[in-house]
Amino acid sequence: MQAHYIFARLDEKKARLDSHRPLPPAILAKLAEFFRVDWTFHSNAIEGSTITLAETRAILLDGVTIGGKSLREHLEVIVPPDVSTVPSLMYDFARWLGSDETRAMHAIEFSARAHFKFVNIHPFIDGNGRTARVLMNLILIRAGFPPAVIQVKTRAPYYVALRQADAGNPNDFIALIADAVERSLDIYLDMLPKS
Repeated sequence: MQAHYIFARLDEKKARLDSHRPLPPAILAKLAEFFRVDWTFHSNAIEGSTITLAETRAILLDGVTIGGKSLREHLEVIVPPDVSTVPSLMYDFARWLGSDETRAMHAIEFSARAHFKFVNIHPFIDGNGRTARVLMNLILIRAGFPPAVIQVKTRAPYYVALRQADAGNPNDFIALIADAVERSLDIYLDMLPKS
């Protein structure tokens, strides 16, 4: 992977976005609604939810429940396991998050590595992928990037790349996250007024 070329392209797009900040409230509202629905749908679908994009929109925006869908699918509860190693692994992970190593990384690489490290620890019975994607997006947003939505159509490559990262080769996973960030940047840039 030619990470520096990808990161440079994404940094250029982010700079274009930054030049329009603060974004008008109407655009921010449209983007917030889009990403709330899109992110929720794809994140849950990757985990096996059968709720459609339209149903996700109805649940989130209209507050309706969907007939024939389980309560579990509506709530996607996260429950911690009884695993004795999790506290020390999470302690080490928290220290790594604030380390000099991560401060030297590009935000996209840092967010991708944090994602797969969290999934590898697997501190919960359910919801580890969703939680890792929230963490990844927190890192991206704090760095000024829009959230990355891992689309359900990339589910198979996502899991393959996660396994490769776990085996010590994170390049494909970082590239997959970079592609998702670029998609989000393009959505933001397309919403900007044309000059």
